[in-house]
Amino acid sequence: MSRAGSLALRGVLAIGLMIGFYTLAVAVAWGLVYIPYAEFVYFNRIDFRIAIFCIMGAGLVLWSIVPRPDRFQAPGPELQASQQPELFQLIDKVREATGQSAPKNVYLIPEVNAWVAQRGGLMGIGSRRVMGLGLPLMQALTVDQLRAVLAHEFGHYHGGDTMLGPWIQKTRMGLLRTVVTLSGSWIRLPFTAYAKMFFRTTNAVSRHQEFAADALAARVVGPQALAEGLKQIHRAAAAFGQFWRDEYAPVLLYKVRPPLGAGFSRFMQHKQVAAGTESALQDELATAKVNPYDSHPPLPERCAALARFEPERGIRDSRVSVALLSGLPELEADLLGIAVNPRLKEARQVAWGEVPQLVWHPIWTNQVKEQHRALKDATVADAARLCKDPQNVARQILFPPGYLPDMNQRLGQACHVVATAVAVALVDAGWRLSGDLGDPIMCTRGEDAIEPFDLPNKFLSGEITPEAWRESCDRLNVSALRLVPS
Repeated sequence: MSRAGSLALRGVLAIGLMIGFYTLAVAVAWGLVYIPYAEFVYFNRIDFRIAIFCIMGAGLVLWSIVPRPDRFQAPGPELQASQQPELFQLIDKVREATGQSAPKNVYLIPEVNAWVAQRGGLMGIGSRRVMGLGLPLMQALTVDQLRAVLAHEFGHYHGGDTMLGPWIQKTRMGLLRTVVTLSGSWIRLPFTAYAKMFFRTTNAVSRHQEFAADALAARVVGPQALAEGLKQIHRAAAAFGQFWRDEYAPVLLYKVRPPLGAGFSRFMQHKQVAAGTESALQDELATAKVNPYDSHPPLPERCAALARFEPERGIRDSRVSVALLSGLPELEADLLGIAVNPRLKEARQVAWGEVPQLVWHPIWTNQVKEQHRALKDATVADAARLCKDPQNVARQILFPPGYLPDMNQRLGQACHVVATAVAVALVDAGWRLSGDLGDPIMCTRGEDAIEPFDLPNKFLSGEITPEAWRESCDRLNVSALRLVPS
C-alpha cells in the first residue's frame, strides 16, 4: 500500500474510533437522562434518588468527553541552532534525507528517549512540530546511532503519525477521564469495554507505525546503526531509573549538582551495572513477545525486520553523541531547573569525587545514629569482631516499619551498618572520604587508606583477622574511635 493510502486508512480508523467513542458517550448520557423522563411519562411518578443519580451520571459523562486544549509546557531547555551547530547540522541532514520539514522546537529532556509530536492547538489544529532528545540517551548513543534514531523519529513525520496523534490522544484521554470519573459505578462498564478495544486497536496501529519508521531509517541511514542504537537504548533504559533513584536524586537534596550525563555514563560502565543491563537485553531478545496493549513492537521483531535491509557502508562516527552539545554544564543546570525543580538551576556544581564527603557522610551519620542501640560502646577496633560474629548487632538493628527481614538479611545489614559506622568514625576523626562514581569509597589520611565497605568481605573470608585489624587500628591510632557519633 502507498504511503498516502496507508495514511488515509489510518486516518479513517482514528476518526472512526473517535466518532464511535463520542457516539457511545452521547448515547449513554441520553439513556441516563431518559430513565427519569420515562418514569414520569409512563408511570406518573419520579424517584428523586434515581433521577439525581442519572442526571449526575449524564453530566459526568458529558464533562469527561469534552476535549481539552493542549497546553504544551516545555519539557526541558530549548536547544537553539545558533548555540548547538553540530547537533542541528546532524538534524538537518537527516531531515533532508527523509524529505521532511524541521521541527519548530527541539528540547533537551531527562529521559532515555527521543520523540516527535504535534503539540499545541486543539485536536491538532494550530499545532506545531516539536522534538525531544534525552540527555541520557545522547550519553548512551554514538553519533551514528543517534542519526539512525533521528531518522526513525522523522519517519513518524513522514508517515503522518504525528498528525493523527492528537486525535488518538484526545480520544484516549477522554476515555480515561470517563472511566476514572465513573469509577465504582456500573455506568463505566461500556466505556471500559470500549477503552480495551480502542487501546488494542490503536496500539496495533502504533506498532505498524514503528516498523514503518524503522524501515525509513534503515533506507536513509542504515539498519545496523539503528539496531545497535535500539539495543543500547534498552541497556540505558534498564540502568537510568536505578542511577537516578540511588545515585543522583539523593545528591540533589543537598543542593549540589554533579555532572548528570557523565555520571550516568560512568554508572553504566560499572562492572555490575553493565552485567545487569546486558542480561536485561539478552532476556528481552530471547523472550519478548507482542503485548496487544504495547505501542512498540518487541525488540527482537524490530531487529529481525532491520536485518532484511542491506547493511550500510562508509565511515562510522563512533563519538558519543553528547559531544555534539556545547555548554553542557549550563544545559544540565537548565534541564534540572525546568524538568525537576527551579531551585536546582542554582545548585552548586561539584565533581562526583566530592559527593561522598558532601552528601553520603551526612546521610551515613544519620543512619549510624539510628542504630546506636546495636552499636552501643563499640569502637573501630571492634569492627572485625562484630562482622565475624554479627548475631548481636543483627538482633538489635532497626529496619523501616513494615519491613520484616529474615536472619540472613539481618546479618548482611549488620555487617553493612558496621562498615558504614567505620567510615563515619574515620571521617569525623579527620580522614577524607572520597570515591568517584563507580569507584570504591575510600577513607584517606595522608598515605593511609581504608576501603570501609570492603572490610566485611575481608573479615568474613579471614583475609583480615580480628587481631590483625586491631593491630592495624592501633598503628593508625583509630582503635578508640566510637562507632556511634556522640
